[in-house]
Amino acid sequence: MIIVIATCPWVLIIALMSLYVLVNLRKINLHCTRDLYALKAGLMSPVNSLIQDTLNGLMTIKAFQREQHFLNQIFKLSDLQTQAHVTSSSVNRWTAFRIDTQAYLIATFFAFFSLFLVTIDTPNALAMTAIGFQLAVEVARNFNTAVRWTATVEIDMINIQRLL
Repeated sequence: MIIVIATCPWVLIIALMSLYVLVNLRKINLHCTRDLYALKAGLMSPVNSLIQDTLNGLMTIKAFQREQHFLNQIFKLSDLQTQAHVTSSSVNRWTAFRIDTQAYLIATFFAFFSLFLVTIDTPNALAMTAIGFQLAVEVARNFNTAVRWTATVEIDMINIQRLL
């Protein structure tokens, strides 16, 4: 990132604004992901309990011909669990789209500033600009992963802390 800023100092302004937006997106992602993890875990427990109860009481269920009742219950619980999974996927896709948009805006602004506002008069300046653009694109590609992984690691650490 230092090469990018050294090549084109105007990028620092865009990078700071983007950093602010990305930190806010991470906070939103963290809250949403934490709530959805809890929702998915809470909806998984009744499904597991019903399967275990069904297996333990299989003879009784067959004796009283209650197979359809248990099938309806498992379908209803599976539907709730699927709704939580779809919501979780939607939140992840929303976050990924916003982060990718922000990251590629940084790369686009760098390309614009380096082409139109920086004077490239030596081969070294041209090489630094090319390396800076390559680094801006690489950083843009990794923003999404970094934001989502840091949120996931923080959630996992909180869950481990609750166990202790």
